[in-house]
Amino acid sequence: MLVAAAVAAPASAEQMKILASTPTSTLTVGNLQYSIGTCTYTGVGGSVGAASVHNCASGDDLYLVALAGPGSAVEIERLTGGGVTPAPILQATGGSTKKYDLSIQLVIKVIGTHTTVTQGALILAGSVTGTHVTADLAKVTAGETITQANHASLPSMNTSLTSTSATSAFKQTQAYNQTFSTSKDLKISANAATIGSTLTLNSVIQRFTPAPEPAAIGAFTVGLLGVGAIRRRGRAKTASA
Repeated sequence: MLVAAAVAAPASAEQMKILASTPTSTLTVGNLQYSIGTCTYTGVGGSVGAASVHNCASGDDLYLVALAGPGSAVEIERLTGGGVTPAPILQATGGSTKKYDLSIQLVIKVIGTHTTVTQGALILAGSVTGTHVTADLAKVTAGETITQANHASLPSMNTSLTSTSATSAFKQTQAYNQTFSTSKDLKISANAATIGSTLTLNSVIQRFTPAPEPAAIGAFTVGLLGVGAIRRRGRAKTASA
């Protein structure tokens, strides 16, 4: 069995159900606020044919889950039983002619007043079991394009179970009150995989690396200097006594 797993600790029980378009529903993680732009689903649990493309609905049990740092991170998961039990986002049998795909857009707003976002990362978790070869890992993929306002050159990230993760530096850092979006395509290319194999895409983690702005760094440094001065005065008084 070939397995690639993303490991991250939940920041809390905070999670939001992913529906086709829920711009008024948000999930705040760190200094970033997430909402759903669009979402279309094909091949839920490996049981839907190529023609069965639909907007993500409540019954799909897709969730955006807050994760612990560093930075700001969320995980796209499928949780059944009222948002409790993990289940595959996509699962397919090698050689199948069906299409297995999840397309989702996240809209992200920077809400930290002294925060800029400089880098993004995409981490994929899944497995290949049954009769298979190592090359089948490349048939389970995740890719995305990051859209930044007023910038024609857009960063993108692509990964598969072969490498499990990808990172990309932003063309322009995102600052307080700015909004950007990520358009993801999660896919299993079952028709090109070994017959007798089972390909599973379990979850995808999206992590952004916010960095404090220079002004905030300066204020933090001044604060540390002040603490140092207080400690030095304290030691001096102790020595004179």
